[in-house]
Amino acid sequence: AAPARRRSDASAASVATGAVHGVIHTRLGWFWPIQPPDAINAMIKLQAGCFIAITSWSLGIFRCVHHPNGKYTVASVPDLVCYESSWYAMIAPAVVSVLVYVLAFFVWVDTL
Repeated sequence: AAPARRRSDASAASVATGAVHGVIHTRLGWFWPIQPPDAINAMIKLQAGCFIAITSWSLGIFRCVHHPNGKYTVASVPDLVCYESSWYAMIAPAVVSVLVYVLAFFVWVDTL
């Protein structure tokens, strides 16, 4: 069942890519004649180039450093004390960024 689903996902993706290409070509073709494979190539190169930085920033909130006074602070932001309300407020955005920028990238590359 998985290979059949994968083919239908690929065909849906190609239909969507074709529709986007049609809109771009119709509206911007006179100015920017880009083809879908070129756009996908550019997106993959951009994500691959920024992958390490994005991953580091996304996971940086979880890198806490122990201090002699018994408290933990975030290594990249020493003013942010770990396990306090301000740190807990940053957990949700950090998890979302990991899911969107890190895990979704691997899923997207796998579907190509």
